[in-house]
Amino acid sequence: MRRGVQFVHSPEVEEKKGNGARKWWWVLGALVLLLPVAYLGLHRLRDPQPSPWSESDLPVAPDPEDNGWALLPIPVSACIEFEDDTVWASVQSGWPETCLNVAEPALSRPRFVEACRPGGECHPIPTLQLFRASRGGMAWLARNGRWTEAADRWTRDLTHLVDLNENARSLVMHMVALMLLEQHLRFAEDLVLRVPAMERSAFAARLRVDVSRERLESWDLSAGIIADYLFMRGELEREGGLLFDRAQTIDILTEEARAHVAYARGRGAAPAARVWTDEGGWWLYNAQGKQGLDVIAMAPVQAHTFELKRAAAVSALRALELRLEAEPAPTPEGSETP
Repeated sequence: MRRGVQFVHSPEVEEKKGNGARKWWWVLGALVLLLPVAYLGLHRLRDPQPSPWSESDLPVAPDPEDNGWALLPIPVSACIEFEDDTVWASVQSGWPETCLNVAEPALSRPRFVEACRPGGECHPIPTLQLFRASRGGMAWLARNGRWTEAADRWTRDLTHLVDLNENARSLVMHMVALMLLEQHLRFAEDLVLRVPAMERSAFAARLRVDVSRERLESWDLSAGIIADYLFMRGELEREGGLLFDRAQTIDILTEEARAHVAYARGRGAAPAARVWTDEGGWWLYNAQGKQGLDVIAMAPVQAHTFELKRAAAVSALRALELRLEAEPAPTPEGSETP
């Protein structure tokens, strides 16, 4: 009978095997330690791409001494307690005469331009209230037979509103300025309908509509998008966190802003809205950045809303032009009407 083969392991062999096993445990332990370090390191290894814009790409603000916006906010709440369709009744019954000149310190200055930095206090509501109070003053002047003064103020405020629209910085002010312009043009149409025949010539000579439909149609929302981008980028540059890839987050924001600016300027289709946290596995990398992008997401609806407000202002301008064309032409001062 054959005897079984017996394998005899020497101490040296056993030691080598033990060393080999320990080596692999060391490798495995190092990988376990290094993988989280590498994962966290990926969130911080590179810098974001440079910003395609700076504050110098925004409209230039005038000297504060020339800018009526610099005086905001002005307390006018007691002077704007009326709806747009009840302004005439309001100034006839109880509108304080002290409100007549409440907006004049700001609106008598040569410019009215939003001068806030991106993300700063841009005073959209005080701006809305200021021009509303001024409209009440025009209605009061007209109701009290001071039609040429009302026309002078209307013409001056139109100049300010065009200035504000063409030099707005923030997204909100772009919307507010267009809304105010439409209201201003509609109010002029109402003034023209109410002016007495004997006042019509002098009134029409002072009511100057120094803006064209082509000029209005050239306005876009790109400056507001750029200002919003600069503010949000600044916030992201100050953000911190273990699961925050600053470079990736800012680069995504930059590409989204490029697409929205192009769309606002009439180039390209509306950018598709993207909700990062609705995508599968979004939390595997840069979870904090993706959550932040969802919070500050730009939406093409902003540009679409702007276009609707711009179209409403163009329509109001056309209605005013037709109303003025239907009125008798003003005669030179000192001449007799036939």
